[in-house]
Amino acid sequence: MRIAESRFPYARSHRSDARKNRSCATWNPFFACKRYAYTRGNPAGARHIKALSTYTSSLGMLLGIEGSEDTTDLSSAKPTLSATDLGGGKVELSFNKNKRDGVNIYGRREGDPDFVFLGRDLSSPFIDNRPMLTPGKPELRYFKAVYVMGDDEIGQFSDVVTVNCTP
Repeated sequence: MRIAESRFPYARSHRSDARKNRSCATWNPFFACKRYAYTRGNPAGARHIKALSTYTSSLGMLLGIEGSEDTTDLSSAKPTLSATDLGGGKVELSFNKNKRDGVNIYGRREGDPDFVFLGRDLSSPFIDNRPMLTPGKPELRYFKAVYVMGDDEIGQFSDVVTVNCTP
């Protein structure tokens, strides 16, 4: 018999009971089994933990899988857009997604009648690399963006951003 086992007779049996008992709900209510270990951004792990018979909402608050409801009004949300001239007719557009899938970017050049769809971007920044209308001559470009969820545009268009493109 080892010294640790003689001083603490229950230590070994406790460990063996924990290994034998694979059910998370009975021996450790705070953590799921290793194969369902919860990490942020793991919805399957959170669903497993919430399905346990010992789960309570206060336990969910401790684990960070319970929280207040998202009360964001999607119909009034609009992206924040900023633009930087890179020279040679290229413009870099930076935007925020705010838990949306991405943004649709629209652009208009000086003299164009209306905005045209430039593309959909899922991560910032977006590069507008259209050539200059008149090579060697500066031009004004106008940009706006709208949020995208799935394939649908949602919310309001961003404020229009104006950039003076240099050759």
